[in-house]
Amino acid sequence: MNRYGYCKSERAYLDWMRKALRKAWLKHPVRLEMLKENRKRILNKATNRMAMHLQCEHCNAWYPQSDIEINHKVAAGTLNLNTVGEHTNRLLNVFREDLERLCHECHAVVTYMERSGMNEGQAKVEKQVIAFFNKYNAAEQKERMKRGGLEPAKLEALRKLQVREKLREKAGID
Repeated sequence: MNRYGYCKSERAYLDWMRKALRKAWLKHPVRLEMLKENRKRILNKATNRMAMHLQCEHCNAWYPQSDIEINHKVAAGTLNLNTVGEHTNRLLNVFREDLERLCHECHAVVTYMERSGMNEGQAKVEKQVIAFFNKYNAAEQKERMKRGGLEPAKLEALRKLQVREKLREKAGID
């Protein structure tokens, strides 16, 4: 008999468990309550219709409810066979004060900070660098860099360094 039941490997088993925990988290009573509290009906500029909006607790801007995520202030951490109980406890055994409402962008920056050990300014710059290089092909990157006053390097790794330095300089980060 396979240790992982019908799952063929440990990875498949952990994927199944991660999916089940995510499903439980989406229906967590505290999470659902946070999505209901302090909502405002505001005109959604993207759809030109009235929609429920929530305020991001990080940048304080208002976003349509679909653009708000509930973040664990203390990360649940990585799920593996040795940390199942600990991970599940950190993920689901939470109260309002353990969580915060964040817009997609702030959530991405906070998560990046947690994983990389960077401060907020550094993480914002790094997310901008990643977005720039994911959005544009090499020719477009070089063209945009020229328009921004940079002489683009031939290698992507060097262009990333150039863009990172330019953005850090612009943000006043060492």
